[in-house]
Amino acid sequence: MMYLNKICSSPTNNTSEKVSSTNTFDIELQHLQPRRRQTINYYHDNDDNNKDQYYASTRHSIPAKQQEFYSSKSDQLSSIHNTAELPRDTSAISSTDPILISPLPLVVEEKNLSLMIRSILSGLILILLPVALLSGTIFRFSFISFIYGVLLLIIPWLGTINRENIRTRYRLLTLAAGLISLLAIIAQIIFQSILLANKPYGHTLNNCTITTEILQYFGLERLDNSNVIRIVRLIVPDVVIFVLSTICFFVIRRTLILLRRRQRSELQTSIASDVINSSPSMDSSTSTTTKRSSWPRLLSIVRRIRLFIQFIIVGFAAFVYPSIINSIYFIFFLIIAFVWSLSVKFGKKYELVRALLVIYTGMHLLILYLYQFTFFQEALPPLSLWSNITGLTAIVIINNCTENEPYVATNLTWNDYINPCAILLLYFYFAFETNRALFQRKIQSNTTTVQSLEQQSLVATIDRPDTLEQSSRSLQPRWSLDQSSDQTWQGRIIFVILSLLRVLERQSYLLSLIAMLAWSITFHSLLTLIFLIWACLLWVLPNSRKWCLRMSPFFTLYGGILLILQYISGFRISYDQFKFSYDRRTMEQIGIRTNDYYPAFIPLLIKSLYMMIFWLTLRQYINERRSLNAPSTEGHRLSISADLYGGRLGQWFINFLTKYWIFVSCGMILIVSIRGTVVIYRIIYMVFYLFFILSFQISFGFWRRTASTFHLTIIIYSMIILIGLYIYQFEVVNVFLSARLSEELLTSIGLEVVRSDVLAVRLLTPSAFLIINIMQLYYFHSGWMDLITMPSDKNIQGTANGTLQDIHAYAKENTKNLNSPHSQQILKSEPKTWQESLYKFYFRANRLYKKIVYYSWRFAELHSYKLVLFIMVLVAVLNVCAYNISLIILTIIGLILLRLRLLISLLTLIITGLYILASMCYQLEIVKQLIAEKDIFVKNCSQIPSNETLDSNSNIIPNDTAKWFGLELTTNIDRFVGMYILLTIVLTFDAIVRYRQRHRRLTLSVHFNVHIIENRFPILFEPFALKNLHDDTYQYDISSYQQADRGVINFLKYLINFLFYRFGLEICYVTTVIVIGVRLDIIAVLYAIWLGLFLISSRRFIKRIWPIYIFFQIILYSVQYLSVVGAPPILCF
Repeated sequence: MMYLNKICSSPTNNTSEKVSSTNTFDIELQHLQPRRRQTINYYHDNDDNNKDQYYASTRHSIPAKQQEFYSSKSDQLSSIHNTAELPRDTSAISSTDPILISPLPLVVEEKNLSLMIRSILSGLILILLPVALLSGTIFRFSFISFIYGVLLLIIPWLGTINRENIRTRYRLLTLAAGLISLLAIIAQIIFQSILLANKPYGHTLNNCTITTEILQYFGLERLDNSNVIRIVRLIVPDVVIFVLSTICFFVIRRTLILLRRRQRSELQTSIASDVINSSPSMDSSTSTTTKRSSWPRLLSIVRRIRLFIQFIIVGFAAFVYPSIINSIYFIFFLIIAFVWSLSVKFGKKYELVRALLVIYTGMHLLILYLYQFTFFQEALPPLSLWSNITGLTAIVIINNCTENEPYVATNLTWNDYINPCAILLLYFYFAFETNRALFQRKIQSNTTTVQSLEQQSLVATIDRPDTLEQSSRSLQPRWSLDQSSDQTWQGRIIFVILSLLRVLERQSYLLSLIAMLAWSITFHSLLTLIFLIWACLLWVLPNSRKWCLRMSPFFTLYGGILLILQYISGFRISYDQFKFSYDRRTMEQIGIRTNDYYPAFIPLLIKSLYMMIFWLTLRQYINERRSLNAPSTEGHRLSISADLYGGRLGQWFINFLTKYWIFVSCGMILIVSIRGTVVIYRIIYMVFYLFFILSFQISFGFWRRTASTFHLTIIIYSMIILIGLYIYQFEVVNVFLSARLSEELLTSIGLEVVRSDVLAVRLLTPSAFLIINIMQLYYFHSGWMDLITMPSDKNIQGTANGTLQDIHAYAKENTKNLNSPHSQQILKSEPKTWQESLYKFYFRANRLYKKIVYYSWRFAELHSYKLVLFIMVLVAVLNVCAYNISLIILTIIGLILLRLRLLISLLTLIITGLYILASMCYQLEIVKQLIAEKDIFVKNCSQIPSNETLDSNSNIIPNDTAKWFGLELTTNIDRFVGMYILLTIVLTFDAIVRYRQRHRRLTLSVHFNVHIIENRFPILFEPFALKNLHDDTYQYDISSYQQADRGVINFLKYLINFLFYRFGLEICYVTTVIVIGVRLDIIAVLYAIWLGLFLISSRRFIKRIWPIYIFFQIILYSVQYLSVVGAPPILCF
């Protein structure tokens, strides 16, 4: 409806107004948010010198065609709540006099439905009425209920709640539902009245007759001998639907009357209110835009995942019940996936196919509903071959025509009940999307027509070319996810998420390789063996990413074929009905598994998840090929956004993984080697681990040069083991090897036949180890090598860049600006916002963390070797055997000669590694057969008379020499050699500490251009010293005895640095007393004698006899351990 505003002009006012057109119409969001009023705003300006003046020098009128258009299209414009303006009729204005154009010359306005009315209508029409129709459909199976179901399926096509739709579509729906329910009620009343009139009740209508069945199909049944539930099920749905339809109809009618009345009342005051409130309307629009600025962002994200939601829903409907009818959904699922992976835009053709699928889904629902009728089930019996493969399930069955009471079948699987729900969900969501697309296209068409007429009128009124440009620009979406200028926290979060998704998409090739490996392990067969070999070959290639992307079309197509085979084999058909030429075992090894009436949803879901990664990789490959021909700035823009919002966090995470992923790799080698039963291939993994840490101990340079070769070798070895274990599960390979090798040898190698589920668990650990090592080699190795490269101080010349105090301050916090004004200002200033408080807390926590790390490494440098010696003694004591005598000897040498620290660590690692390998080899089946079972190390040293037997208290039990040496059969090898593995870890940690501290000193030397060495005193604080190469002098910065009195901090530093230097002898006295109190034997008496001698002697004398005391402890310690170990049992001492 159009209303012409009167022209307000003033003959004495020579000012004019600028004309600007602002169209805030958002094409993509128009159906989800209220429309803002579209007006042509005219701003007053009294400054003639600085502003343009526009004079109406001609007479303007509305063309007849335009008037006809606006008259005929007013109702359509009302549905989008839009406002269009046309030029005023200026016939009364003189062409020579300047005029002041009114702010609202022409308004075509449609009043919005109020929030309360919209909520009431939505609750009634979109919630209560559909629920009533659904209840009337599923609780009673008749043709009336079938019509209710059709009305229910029509609801998603009726559009949104607006004036036009409630005046036409929804009113017709409520009218149809009300009339049908009223006819059903009337028919029920007449039918029951006839039965009551012909007494006794129902004698004229016998059970199990054709007439009775026909009446039942229309919902007319006898109610004698019926309980309350049956009466409610047959009669109440019609009454409820009629009441709700009537209420909805009268609410719609009352709403339309109120809208007309309000429109007439507001027409009388529209001119004055528009003139007065022209400027405030601008402010209101601005504020409304600000308030609603968060909605476009959220809805933009929803638009991006809308296709993914459709993909999930149609896939769920296809997988929940594999059948011929549901196969259409499966085909649509594959079409969506492959079209998306080929980076083809979804346009009108997709919308057309989706609309056809909605129609098909509606027909499918109706067919499923009709199949619940008795006549349909008699034509196609339930649970028959054709009903199973077509997907028709009889959920409601009537077996007794006398009782005529349907019941729900309980002998069905879960997917039989979920299938109708999934199809109904698919129908409603796809109908909503299709209706939304049609409605949006209609809105765009109307908007384009109205805009063109407005532009023609504006051109006829004033010649303002920038107005059209502004209007056309306003039609674009106001916010985009690719926009990088949003500085709000919501925008930053969105950009970080998008950046992560882009990174994930770029690294999708790695996910595809992992998916191929997981697919082959999860579903063991000959067909999936191709995926395993494919993934291994792509992994070992130099440029695996390029080759993986190039091969993505092929393995994606192959995966699609396997998914189709799984869908076909998932039909509810037994194995015998497939008529295969081979037995079930052979077909399962080939890769075709029938489910025998069990749901195939889980296998289809898992394989579709793998296929999603393949489709993502294929899409990345297509996009990269297109970018080579048509370069774009999108990647650069995303990198900038990622750098702004997520760059620091992402870089920190990458640096963290680069620094510590090598430890994860070594840890996985240990887990693979000692987890489970000891076999030969696990022993070889242990050899790899020992070689890796031993080469690190022997030569750091050799270890660096061979690190990449080591990882590549272990990757290839893991692939061979994985493929070997995988292939051995096939019956042909198993029979071939079993005929040529003994069972003990095959078991010792690690080859045994297990079930598919057990095989997947067993292959999971080596597969994870393979992936971790591949990531270390291809992602983190180069960064790790750069990180551990030792700097050189040979070319240091000239003056130093700082003093020794500066070096210590820089080493503690890794910054030169510790005492800078900026740092002090951050610490002393009072935070005004929570961001400043958080930053100040982070600044302090970061300083504290760096200090803790610095002193922790220095503490480890001072005491890690002592920890090594302690663990050596602990291992020897916990496992007393002849082999551990070597550890005792090395411990004694290490305590006496500290200069042999490197040699002691190396020999200890070699001895420990040999013991671990010997213990693991002793557990092999072939070793048990050759050594343990033949009692090679067991000898009976006593002669047993023939008439006597051994008892539990006899001393002539045979002794095991292997156990005396340290070898023992066990089922938990990880516990048996756990302490020795801990010793290797501690030895490696000691070497890491030494290399790390050396690397740190060299880095500081290069940074400050000085030669920094370790302090000659083993102190915790101020450990560095400067060396002058000219005169070989040293400079120290140590808290002296005199400085200890200057404060508590200096005192504590001095005490910690020189605690044992000042009070070491007293500490030794205390430990000697503890030993005496604990032992209380002859050895304790010897220690007491030594303690008394020390207490009565001077320090000079104690210094002379101290080496004798150390020698006494060495002899005593060695003799005690040898006495516990004893002689070899085989000597029969």
